[in-house]
Amino acid sequence: MRRDLVRELDREVPRAEVQLVRVNDQVLAFVKAGTTLINLNEAPFLRASSAGLAREYLYVVLTHEYLHIIGVADEREVRRMTMDLIGRKFGHDGPAFKMAMDLAFPVDVMLWRSHQELSPHTFM
Repeated sequence: MRRDLVRELDREVPRAEVQLVRVNDQVLAFVKAGTTLINLNEAPFLRASSAGLAREYLYVVLTHEYLHIIGVADEREVRRMTMDLIGRKFGHDGPAFKMAMDLAFPVDVMLWRSHQELSPHTFM
């Protein structure tokens, strides 16, 4: 996944470590500012794993946290970028993209959907 980000963003992405933690289930993962340690919340990860979605879940959540690590601080921008990167990697029909959309700000999902509905001959 880190290699995908290097290729997609055309910039260096530092290596990160991941550790499982137990925090409020509303938090999927977090990175403390200035570190490369991704704290992955165990309970949501185990739920995704038991549903057979561990790979997709990890890809979405770790992509999000890697964007913070490289310095993208704005949460809305990170969620929008995650949705875009996941869509390019996994396509728009699978569970990974649905997860990324579920995490995105609703207005960004609406904008993405409206863009998809535009005819190739529509000029803006």
